[in-house]
Order: sequence, then C-alpha cells, then structure tokens
Amino acid sequence: MLLYESKGFIPVNLRLVTIMITLIAYFMYFTSLHHMDEVDEINVTFAENEARNAQEMVDQCIETLAYTIDSKDKYTKGHSTRVAKYSRMIAQQYGKSEEECRQIYLAALLHDIGKISVNDSIINKAGKLTEDEYERIKKHPENGAVILEKMKN
Repeated sequence: MLLYESKGFIPVNLRLVTIMITLIAYFMYFTSLHHMDEVDEINVTFAENEARNAQEMVDQCIETLAYTIDSKDKYTKGHSTRVAKYSRMIAQQYGKSEEECRQIYLAALLHDIGKISVNDSIINKAGKLTEDEYERIKKHPENGAVILEKMKN
C-alpha cells in the first residue's frame, strides 16, 4: 500500500494499516452502541458494557500498534510507551479527568506512527544518515498526521 507524498509515494506496512482499519471499525461500531436513543435499562447497561469493552479493545489495539512501530527501531524500543506514561502522569498532575488522561496517553502512544512510512534500513542505519535519509526521517511527524487525520476524537 502506498501513501501519496508531494515528491512521490511513501511505502506503508500493510499489516499496520490493517490493524488501524480494524481498530477504527471497532471503535465506530461500539461508539454507535453508546449513542442509542430511548432504550430500556437492560439495553442501556448492555450498551455501556459493550462500549467499555470496545474502549478496552481500542486501547489494546493502539498499544499493540505502538509496540509494533517501536519494534521497527532497535535504538528506541519502548520509546512510545515511555512517552505515553510520562504524558499521562503530567496530565494527572494538571488535574485532567480520567478520560482526558486516557486520551492523552493514547495520543502519545501514536506520536511516532509516521515511522511506518520510513524504510527500516534508514531507521536502523548504523552509520551517519545521508541528507536524503535524514529528510525522510524528519517527515515522519507529517506522515503520521496524514495517517491519523481522518480519526475523530
């Protein structure tokens, strides 16, 4: 699968894209359950439980995706998890709600998602990067924004 970039195409790991699509589909489906109108108490309880289960599944999928992204880079393995934990701790110190802290944690997990568009040979290169390789690495935040821009909330 390829993402469009102004100078050409960015190769993307199809497995990661499949995980993301599945994650988004589950999130959309279970979020719709949470917004049902005029249902009886049993259905409300069921919908709340399903929404909570879906939320846990989304969290686990995002954590798995972050782990997969980090595993590409032998030099920074576990980086996204550490950034996410520190981000959540800072949010808690600033008095953010539990849900806001959760969202900050998940967003931080995905902060390097654009690395999936960078070739492994560049990410794990032992020597100094060429100017072109360095430019590709520097584009990973922009590529991550393109990947995530369609997500709501």
